Amino acid sequence: MVDLGKPELRPADIGERVRMVRRRRGMSLEATAGLAGISKGYLSMLENGQRRFERRSLLENLANALGCSVVDLTGQPYPPTDRTSADALAAVPGVRQALNDYLPDDLPDVTARSLDELVNWTDQISEHRDQAHYEAAGRDLGELLIELQVHAHSGSVEDRQRALAALVESWAVAGAVTRNFGYVDLSGASARRGYDMALRLADPALLGFARWFWAYSLIRLAARNRASAVLTEVIDELGPAVHLRTDDTTAAEMVGLVHLTVAQAAASGRKDYASTC
Repeated sequence: MVDLGKPELRPADIGERVRMVRRRRGMSLEATAGLAGISKGYLSMLENGQRRFERRSLLENLANALGCSVVDLTGQPYPPTDRTSADALAAVPGVRQALNDYLPDDLPDVTARSLDELVNWTDQISEHRDQAHYEAAGRDLGELLIELQVHAHSGSVEDRQRALAALVESWAVAGAVTRNFGYVDLSGASARRGYDMALRLADPALLGFARWFWAYSLIRLAARNRASAVLTEVIDELGPAVHLRTDDTTAAEMVGLVHLTVAQAAASGRKDYASTC
């Protein structure tokens, strides 16, 4: 059976979380089971604690079907149970090192690869992240973050801007990888570091993305008041850019995403309240 990290965690505990998330999403047993590749009856037994979660892949399939992370279902980080999982989890120490060894304004004393190579690497891990291939996205991620920071504080102005843009995206990947394994605090710190680096860019849309990603992480940490303030800042800052730029829809798309996130957070908050009444 999959070791979920704490011996006292019962199948019923996870099943209750699955049912809670499913209902909050407004999804039926049949729809969720279909998306997860299992039968409606099997999902019902899982939710009621009558069947055990014996495969990590089952948890991942359910999390993907429900649009959440595995930690939302387990409530905690958990150790890897296969080589692929171990490879993905290996990214965590490197991300921690990049966060704790260097502040945003520090110039790391390391030899960095060429900026073109690092930017290409960033594009690749972003694609892996989008495909939920976290083991590939997280491979040597700490090295990428540190070496990009070298370029962000050296070279021409244009190179620094390219490096900063890649750093913002790479920290977003770090946030996704660490969140997938339940390191919600580390994910939030990664999102905040991406925002800190975006502040150094002359790109309102990318700054808006970094703010949104940080706010999304704050919501995961139940820091809803702070998340709301950050999201409001995105709307206030990107609003003028939406009206000024008719040739680039990025800012408008970002504002739309922020409004959607605000609505979802508000709906979730109302459901949380209703569930306690």
